[in-house]
Amino acid sequence: MKKGFDKIIKSFQYQLSISKIALVVLLVFLFFAYNDKLASFIEAYLFVQSDFSNIWLDRLIILTSLLLVFYVSFRFFKHKYLSSFTEILFVSLISFSSTYFYVNSENFNWKFLKDEVFNIAYILYLLIPLYLILVFHLIKLFYRHFINPFKKVSNNNTFKNDDPIFKVSDDELGYSSIVKRLCSILLNEKHRKSFSIGLVGPWGNGKSSVINLIKDNLKDKNFVSRVSEDKQNPILVHFLPYLNHKEDDIINEFFITLSKELAKYNGKLSNQLIDYSQRLTDLYNKKNLIGLVNNHISKVSDQPAKKLYDDINKRLKEIDRKIVVLVDDLDRLNDKEILQILKLIRNTADFHNTMFVVAMDKQYVLNRLSSDKSILNTNFVDKFFQLEIYLPEINQSILREYLGKVLLDSLKGIEPTFESKLNSAMGDDDNLFEDYVKNFRDAKRIANQVIFDYVNCGTEIDLKDFLNFTYFKLKFPKFVTLLNNNRLDYLDLDTQKNLYKLRFAEKKTDKSDATVDILRNLRTESNNYKQFEKYDIYSKILVNDNCFNDTLTVDCEDRELLIKTLAYLFGEENPDTNYNSIRKVNNFRMLMQQRVFDDVLTEKEFETLFSLDSVEGIVEGLKNLDNSNKLGQLINRFEYYAADDEDDLNKGLIILLQIFNNKTTFNSYEVTVLSLIGRLMQNKLNLNKESIDSVAKWVKDNVLESSSITVLNRINLIAELWKYKIENQSWGLTDDYIQSQAKVLYDKYLEQLKIPWDVSDYTLYGVYHDLKSIEGIKNYLIEKFIEFWSNNSIELLCAQALSFDSFSTSAYNISGFENEIFGSKEAFYQFVKLHPDNNLPSVVEFLEFLELCSITKFKKFIKFNFSKSKLVKQRIENHKLQSGRMVDDDYTNIKQVFFETDDRDIYMKIRKNFALLKEYNAEFYNVFNYDDESDTEEEFHYIMVKFNIEDFDKKIVQFTKDMVLTIADDYKKFLKDKVLKKENFVQLEDKSTYLKIKSIN
Repeated sequence: MKKGFDKIIKSFQYQLSISKIALVVLLVFLFFAYNDKLASFIEAYLFVQSDFSNIWLDRLIILTSLLLVFYVSFRFFKHKYLSSFTEILFVSLISFSSTYFYVNSENFNWKFLKDEVFNIAYILYLLIPLYLILVFHLIKLFYRHFINPFKKVSNNNTFKNDDPIFKVSDDELGYSSIVKRLCSILLNEKHRKSFSIGLVGPWGNGKSSVINLIKDNLKDKNFVSRVSEDKQNPILVHFLPYLNHKEDDIINEFFITLSKELAKYNGKLSNQLIDYSQRLTDLYNKKNLIGLVNNHISKVSDQPAKKLYDDINKRLKEIDRKIVVLVDDLDRLNDKEILQILKLIRNTADFHNTMFVVAMDKQYVLNRLSSDKSILNTNFVDKFFQLEIYLPEINQSILREYLGKVLLDSLKGIEPTFESKLNSAMGDDDNLFEDYVKNFRDAKRIANQVIFDYVNCGTEIDLKDFLNFTYFKLKFPKFVTLLNNNRLDYLDLDTQKNLYKLRFAEKKTDKSDATVDILRNLRTESNNYKQFEKYDIYSKILVNDNCFNDTLTVDCEDRELLIKTLAYLFGEENPDTNYNSIRKVNNFRMLMQQRVFDDVLTEKEFETLFSLDSVEGIVEGLKNLDNSNKLGQLINRFEYYAADDEDDLNKGLIILLQIFNNKTTFNSYEVTVLSLIGRLMQNKLNLNKESIDSVAKWVKDNVLESSSITVLNRINLIAELWKYKIENQSWGLTDDYIQSQAKVLYDKYLEQLKIPWDVSDYTLYGVYHDLKSIEGIKNYLIEKFIEFWSNNSIELLCAQALSFDSFSTSAYNISGFENEIFGSKEAFYQFVKLHPDNNLPSVVEFLEFLELCSITKFKKFIKFNFSKSKLVKQRIENHKLQSGRMVDDDYTNIKQVFFETDDRDIYMKIRKNFALLKEYNAEFYNVFNYDDESDTEEEFHYIMVKFNIEDFDKKIVQFTKDMVLTIADDYKKFLKDKVLKKENFVQLEDKSTYLKIKSIN
């Protein structure tokens, strides 16, 4: 409460200064002193006839008054306007004088006229808006001085101002002990001349805060009475030279400030200081400033100035009060302004019992003065200060804690996981915090920049990388622009991984450049930056005396930091273990453009997917990502996913399982998704080393026995599980369970099948191949497979059993799969023969084909013309499309003929005349001589002749005549008739020997 009233009193003291009060009193006095003359003036110039009347004037006055009321009200309510002192004084004078004469009108025998509209005195139309101005002003003052002082000031600003602290209670750096000791020196030291103390510390290290704490203590009577011997508060002068607009005004401004403070104690002294200031300004304008720095004021040739200086010192002794001058922000001035301040301390203000405390970054001051050759020796500054107090370096842990707290308070609402991400980033050894953040000012600048940028795209970038890039951007802004515009001059692009890599230096083959190597070693032997020599940019920066590039304004001492930062952003020091790494091309582009691209999977979308509770919701979310072309990014995101929380891990597995379960819809990479599922399951096993049974139960409930995954996909998963069971520890499942569950799934799959399906769909065979690798169930699978086809239409099996010659779409055989299932292709032939569908035209035709294949023991591709089975014809057409052999076919002009005879002599004569076949460009195949395993007593001899000739009908007759010499004389006519009529049997004369011709031709 006391603090609130103190604020009110100070406010009124500011509003009503002595000069303002005196002016008001004077005006009131003059009003009453010249009251009669003012009344005479009014009677002479403002009186009108008593019968004066003008309706239009009345309306104009009323309208004007209303407009004034509206205007005053609008400015107050809309803009919270507060009138100036001059405006209020003017309004008050008119209001007071008008009210006075209106109230005392009878004393003056005056009659105030009224309008004819509302019958109101004209003067009231003037007084109403004037009084409204005064009322609004009083309300505003009341609110400002009686309500606001008690309001709690909100400290919930998003961004942090670089304001120094003002109270000891706000000291976070532990400077209180330094402040107390310094205050004790200022209060108790007494010197005939001035005593100067340098408060030394780097930029942003809290020097201004220390100055404010000194002020706070020196104004505190209780503190002064405890510390000071004479118990008197010193005269405080807080001088801020950087507020001056001109370099030459610094001296003059200082003495004006000092004069105002001393005016409370000695009016003449105040005037003397102003006079002294003017004389010095005139004097120094004629002389070299540097020369004056080394000369005491007593040597100034202007004796009146010397006399004035002595007189000022004399009166200061009479006042007998310590003068403490606090000079802040010397490191914001240029070299000329710095010299002005030093001149004040050493010469012109070298007064009795005066203490100077000058806050400065000494290195900055020396650099500024040396850069323009204002000084020739760095010891120059030392002569101005009798004592230097160095502020200690701020503990890095304090700065880390501060930055972390500010970022957490401002950004924790951006994303649920921000706190954990922040803790991880701030604790990361590769965070370059200590290289860039040296004080609270650094911390605040970085905090503000991170808070502003993070909303744009920070959620999509690894936070450690984001912080490192923010440091980099604030320190090297021009290099960031260069990197953005010409990044491939410094970075290589790994197109396979879509990553940027800091370009490596080319290996030297020429060892003659020893000078450069020596120079490099000299520059790096005292630090650990030589490890970055492997990068191309190392030689461009460190071995370049121009500090890489003058246009970049990179200070020489910052070159190593620039190299290190680039290495920790884009080099091997920043390994590619994070999906959000700045090295990712898209992430870097987003960071440079400060926005999230529409086609990029965001962390929010990723986290939203994890927040979905139902499988249906997850599938819908995956469909939305697939429609946005982001599903591939999601899969890539999982390659970097590492969860140590059981619930998150389970949700990640469910998401991947649903991607796998809908792989046909999403066109996802099955192998990649299976690999990710395996990796996450391994993480789950690692988290549950002591409770493997719980993992097995989860797998049963959510994978192998879950209706949310199709039977076919569960078969794929259980087969994959068995295939790598050593590596994946069978996900905690026993072999017996896997074997029995595989049988159950196979049975369910067969139950769901509906015949016919697409002839190009070989899923059934894929299921068999997947499951047969599971030990102990292959025979069961074969048995169930044969049972399935025994009870269903066999036409589809026949169509899918076809095997094609590599260079033909008209020559066929039976695939090896039937050999595996039925034991042999001959057994498959017998299975088809005995199937209930064997009388169907399509099956009868296929049996004819199988008979020809059987003749060759299924070793040759048989040219056959299928016409009965739609499925077989569709299969052939599909193969033509897939192989691209719609026209080109090596079997186009090939004619296949099978000769069967029971006469060994005929057979042997054909073999003897094998050479004659070359004349007809024919191929001769001795399929077999005797059928030793035949159930019959007859011996059959088969010859398959493949003719590559066009006039087949003519040649086959001649061929047969030449080959079979023992046939009857009328053979030619008889055989020709039979062949041309497409009959395939020739009974020879003795009725015991025959020749069969089998061919689709």
